[in-house]
Amino acid sequence: RQVIYPDIPFESEDSVSLVTCFFALQNIDETMGPTVYLPGTNTEYHHEKFNNRATADALLSETQSVLATLNAGDCSIYNPATLHCGSSNKSENRRAIFYFTFWNPTKDYPGTSNNPGSLRSELRTKPLTLKDLRKHISTWKANNT
Repeated sequence: RQVIYPDIPFESEDSVSLVTCFFALQNIDETMGPTVYLPGTNTEYHHEKFNNRATADALLSETQSVLATLNAGDCSIYNPATLHCGSSNKSENRRAIFYFTFWNPTKDYPGTSNNPGSLRSELRTKPLTLKDLRKHISTWKANNT
């Protein structure tokens, strides 16, 4: 099991700079270590409590959690400032998910210096939009069917 954490620090309750999507590549049941979300914890209040050793345990014990069991093809979309973690995989199967994050280009990148933003170095400096992805997928489908 992972420890509970946010992917990014609190930034603003008025706007979101990032949105993360987890796509299940297979059915993920409660034995496979699905993601645990603490809904509503992407607020300044929750981050202040979470980052304070004196209040973090109480916050975690009082906050409702949701287990993201998913069917193949389902997508879980969340604000990366939301507290979450991967639960313990007690099955014999690996949990396979495909994930990516959309960045609002009108906002500063809120990530930390240890987050490269992409595993592919050629994509780190090139903006890639949803429109671009749709075009690439359409082209790939046309060439591979």
